[in-house]
Amino acid sequence: MSKSLCISFKPTCESFDVPYNSQTTIDDLIKYVCIQSSVLPNTNPNDYYLMINKSDMLRTNQTVEAAGLDQLDRIVSLDMCTKTRVLMKRIVDSRMQLWQDPIKPIPTKTQQTIPTDQSNNPDESSVSTNKQQIPSTTEVLSNDNNDRNNEVHILICGSPKVGKSTLINALCGCPVAKVKTIGLDHCTQKTSYYQLDNIYFWDTPGIQQWSNIDIDSYINSSKRCQTPLCMFYCASPGSFTKLKQLEMLLDECIYQRHIFCVLVVTNMFAHINRHAILNEFKTLLSKYVDHSQQIREEDGVFYYGHVGLCTMVNSREYVDEDTNRRQSQQGINELVMALTKSFSRTHQLDGWLRTIEKNTLFWLEKQEEIFRLTKKSDDICLSEIIQNI
Repeated sequence: MSKSLCISFKPTCESFDVPYNSQTTIDDLIKYVCIQSSVLPNTNPNDYYLMINKSDMLRTNQTVEAAGLDQLDRIVSLDMCTKTRVLMKRIVDSRMQLWQDPIKPIPTKTQQTIPTDQSNNPDESSVSTNKQQIPSTTEVLSNDNNDRNNEVHILICGSPKVGKSTLINALCGCPVAKVKTIGLDHCTQKTSYYQLDNIYFWDTPGIQQWSNIDIDSYINSSKRCQTPLCMFYCASPGSFTKLKQLEMLLDECIYQRHIFCVLVVTNMFAHINRHAILNEFKTLLSKYVDHSQQIREEDGVFYYGHVGLCTMVNSREYVDEDTNRRQSQQGINELVMALTKSFSRTHQLDGWLRTIEKNTLFWLEKQEEIFRLTKKSDDICLSEIIQNI
């Protein structure tokens, strides 16, 4: 009687009963699936790995017996998954094919002309016309050599204790920022950064008392982060946010610096007021797009053209102290995918993919969607070629 193992091929959602004997290796199982797949026929076996019970990766040179796969009571699931680097390359290749259209410029806010007799007044609240020259949208988005030494810089703003550090950890899939839980006075009180390899997250204290000058000074505080990949603004239900300061921040990021803005309601299960905050975010972002056709919703994420997006997340498990009800992490993978779709140029996308490279949970759970999206781009390009024949 022949023995077989049921293997789920994650990218295509196919399932196979793969025969094996005492000498069969994990590599043999992978090769069998690659040959049998009708969706991805004869795909490269080196692009995949086998995972048991969604947690342990199996070495390809192991035999089925050595890996304990013949012990049926041990196996809950066997998944054949695409390696992260292969998925990253597939995303970059497909995006390069799809984004050959000219860059659509972000609208520039008309600056108020400052009379000569007032321009030297240091007490004026208006923004000085002697600002450092800011790169145009085209320069920022099309210059693939914009990053210094392949560094990635991300701004993260918001009041203290809204879960900024926890969000960073959830996005990267590993501890990056030291999450502090010892009280307001010990939270981040000045600009600092958290580092993961060549990826820098620039944190800041709350913006409640900021002015236009403060915002400009903050972004200019380090020459390394003057053209960041994006800006995250975090607000937690129950926290106090002055919309005037947030709007000034968005004006600076979008109109002056062409920075993609991500507005996030954190700790989404902590308070019923979460929907009110999200609606305020949506109202603010809508002023920066020309018409409603540039606004869309997908998987709880609201996109606003090339300007930004907003959503709600729960970065880690939440436990209701009154009911002891637990809510698992939610919205993080959708946010990561939304940003992957939003970055349109090679240096942007490369920087973001390096930021999320160690987020194993994302790469496992979104394999099917990534395959579907990249396959769609291949189909679009093929249809365009056929039409031009």
